[in-house]
Amino acid sequence: VVVMIETVEGVIEANEIANTFGVDVVIEGNTDLSRFSGFSPNDDRYEDLMIRVHDAALKAGKFYGSAGQQYLKGNILSPDTRLVQNGPAFDGWTPPARGASQAAEPTYTPPGGATPSGAAPARGGRRGGGAGRGAPQQ
Repeated sequence: VVVMIETVEGVIEANEIANTFGVDVVIEGNTDLSRFSGFSPNDDRYEDLMIRVHDAALKAGKFYGSAGQQYLKGNILSPDTRLVQNGPAFDGWTPPARGASQAAEPTYTPPGGATPSGAAPARGGRRGGGAGRGAPQQ
């Protein structure tokens, strides 16, 4: 379970959030945290908010991350960042090459191939867990 902290109130409760049973990863919603706090990402006060989330996650034994891949390099928290919502995967997965004859994303066909009237087939996600990947085709 990944939780995203996006507000100053969330930062204040970061220890409680990170210590919640079942939470595995705590990340910041960087753009929203900047917007809701009123601090720009290069403001020391914004960095303090990030550090508080970081410290809460690590103290609780959880993975730490952020929404933006711009925090993977050049930030004091970069070495501890383990998950980035809009960034590269470090688990060996690479997106498939897209050719002219290849669909942009896999689609899911329900058992029996029936699609509700007027509805397009559901589209799978980028990575596992979506209906399009790993679902048995019949």
